[in-house]
Amino acid sequence: MIIWNVAKTQWLRLLRNNLSRLAILAILFIPLLYCGLYLYAFWNPYGALHKLPVALVMEDKGGVYHGEHVNYGEELAKQLQKKIDLRWETVSSQIAEKGIAGDRYYLVVKIPVDFTQRSLSITSSKPVKSQLVFIRNEGKNYIAGTIASRIESEMASEVSNTFTNQYVENILSLLLQAKSGISQAAEGANQLSAGAEKLETGLDLLQQALHKAAEGAKKVDRGSAQFVTGTSQLVDGTNKVASGTHQLALEADKINDVITKLKSVHNVNTDKIKTEITNIKTAMMNLEQDLEASLADHPERKPLLDQVSMIKNRVDTIEHIGDQLDTVVSKINNLQVKLQQIKQLDKGANQVAFGAKQLNNGAKELKKGTTALNNGLQEIIKPLPQMIIGAKKLKEGNKKLADKLTQATKEQQADPSTLSSIISNPIEILDQSIYKVNLYGVGLAPYFLPLSLWIGGLMLYFAVPASELRWRLYPSHPWFIQIGKLLTFVPFGIFQSMVTGIVIHYVLGLPIKQPFFYYLFLLCISFMSIALIGALISLLGSGPGRLVSIVLLVLQLVSSGGTFPVDLIPHVFQVISPLLPMSYGVNGLRHIIVYHQPAELIKPFMMILLYLIGSLALTFLGQRRKFRISELQERDQLTAG
Repeated sequence: MIIWNVAKTQWLRLLRNNLSRLAILAILFIPLLYCGLYLYAFWNPYGALHKLPVALVMEDKGGVYHGEHVNYGEELAKQLQKKIDLRWETVSSQIAEKGIAGDRYYLVVKIPVDFTQRSLSITSSKPVKSQLVFIRNEGKNYIAGTIASRIESEMASEVSNTFTNQYVENILSLLLQAKSGISQAAEGANQLSAGAEKLETGLDLLQQALHKAAEGAKKVDRGSAQFVTGTSQLVDGTNKVASGTHQLALEADKINDVITKLKSVHNVNTDKIKTEITNIKTAMMNLEQDLEASLADHPERKPLLDQVSMIKNRVDTIEHIGDQLDTVVSKINNLQVKLQQIKQLDKGANQVAFGAKQLNNGAKELKKGTTALNNGLQEIIKPLPQMIIGAKKLKEGNKKLADKLTQATKEQQADPSTLSSIISNPIEILDQSIYKVNLYGVGLAPYFLPLSLWIGGLMLYFAVPASELRWRLYPSHPWFIQIGKLLTFVPFGIFQSMVTGIVIHYVLGLPIKQPFFYYLFLLCISFMSIALIGALISLLGSGPGRLVSIVLLVLQLVSSGGTFPVDLIPHVFQVISPLLPMSYGVNGLRHIIVYHQPAELIKPFMMILLYLIGSLALTFLGQRRKFRISELQERDQLTAG
C-alpha cells in the first residue's frame, strides 16, 4: 500500500539513530515545555505577594490630642503589616532609598514626620491632608511596578477609609452629645415661628394703617395745594391794602403839616383860622373823593373812607365854631392823633403784607412736605406685601425646622461606630461579574495553548523534511505520497496536543467542565498548525516557508487578543486579527475554559477546520512531479537506511 509505505519509510528515517530519536523526543515535548513552564511560573503571581519585599519607613513623631500623646503613624504601620500580606521590612529612609534604587525592594512606603500633626489639623482652623509617600522603581520590572501600583491603591483606599471612619465617628459622637442642644434649637425654632406669626400680624396691621395714612396724606396734600392758592391770593390782597394805606399815610402827612402850621400860629384872627379850616375841609373832601373813587377796586379802604368822612364832618363842625378857638385847637390835636393812627395803620398794613408773604412761603413748603410724605408712604407701602409673604414663609420654615429638629431628637440614632463605617464607605460594591477568572494562569491558558502548538508544529518541520524530491520519482500519484507524509505528522500532533492539554488540565489545575470539547479543539488546532506550516513550506520551499511561518507566529502573537483586548491594539492589527487562525483558537478555548459555552464553539471550530482543509488543499494542489536534476541531493534516496 503506497500511503502506508511512505509513512513507514518516513518513520524509519526519523528513528534511524539516537540523535534523531532524541530530536523527535524533544520536539514532542516543546509545546508542553513552552506552555506548561510559562503557565506554571505565572499561574498565580498575586498569590505570592507575601514574598514581595517592601520597605516601610516610619518617621512620624506623633502629636497631642486632648492632652494625650498619640502617634497615628505607628497605628497605620501596624494596620498595613496586618492587613496587607507583603514581605514588610521596617528600615530607615536611607536604606529604603538605596534598596529601591538597587535590587532589594520593589516598593517603599514612607510615613512622614508630620503625619499625626496633619491628621490632627482637622480640628484646627487650617486643616490639611495627611500624606503617605509611595516610591516604586518601574524601570526595575514593569510588572512588579504595576503590582506595586495596585498595592498602593489598596493601601490608599484602606487608609482613607480608616481615617474617614475615625473622623466621622468622632463627629457623630459630638452630634449625639449635642442632642440636648438640638432640643433647645427646636424650642428656639418654635419661638421664632411664633414671633414670625406675630410679625406677620403686625405687618398686616401696619399695612392697613399705612394705607389709611396714605389716604390722609393725599387729602392733606390736596388741602395744602388749596392753602397755597389762598395764601397767594392773600399776599396779593395785602399788597394792595398796603399800597392804599401808604397813599392814605401820605395824605395824612400833608394834613398833619397843615395842623402843625395852625398850632404854630398865635393870636391868629378868625378869618385866617377859617381860611385854614376851609383849606383843611377842601383837603378832606379831596381825600374823601379819592377814597370813594378807589373804593370799587379796594373795598378794604371802606374803614378809611369812614374815618375821612368823620374827620370831614368834624371839620365842618369846626368851621361853625369860630369863636371857640381853644376848642378848635383841642379838636385839631385830636385830629392830629388820628392822623398818627393812620400812619400806624400804614405800618401795620405793611407788616400784614410781609406776614402774608411769609405765610405763602410756609404754605409752599408745607405743600412740598405733604407731597414728600405722600410719596414716602407709597414707598413704604410698596414692599409690605412681600414682607408679609416673607414673614409667612419664615413662620412656616421655622415651624418645619422645629418639627424636624423635634423629630430628630425623638428618633433613635444608630451607634456612631456603625454609622461612621457606613458614611466613610457609603457604597458597597457588589461584584456580579460573570465568568470570573481568579488565577492569572487561567486567563493566559487560551493564549498560550494554541501558541505552543504552533511553535511545536514549526519545530517539527526542522526535524522532518516536508519536501523531498526523491518521492517525485516514486511511481505513484503525488497526492498519495503527500497523504503518506501527512500521516507521519499525525502522531506528533496527537501527542503534542494531548500531553500538553492533560498536563495543563490535571497538573496545573486548569478548570475544564467539558473535557471532550477541550481535547478535541486542541487536536484540531494542532493539526491545523502542522498543515498550514506544511502548506507554506510545500509552496514556498523549506527556508522561505519556515520564515513565513515565523512571521505569521509574530503577527498572531500581537493580533489574537490573548493578552490585551483587540480593541486596544493598533488598527492595522485589528484588521488582520480575524484573518489569522490563532484568533479563533484563542476565542474557542475561552469559550471552553472560561465561558463554558460549547454552543459558542461552532464558529471558532469551523474556522479552524476551514484553515485545516484549506491548508491541505494548498498542499495537494502545489504538488508537482517534474524537477531539475540540479535539485537532487544525496538524501533523496528511496532507501530507508
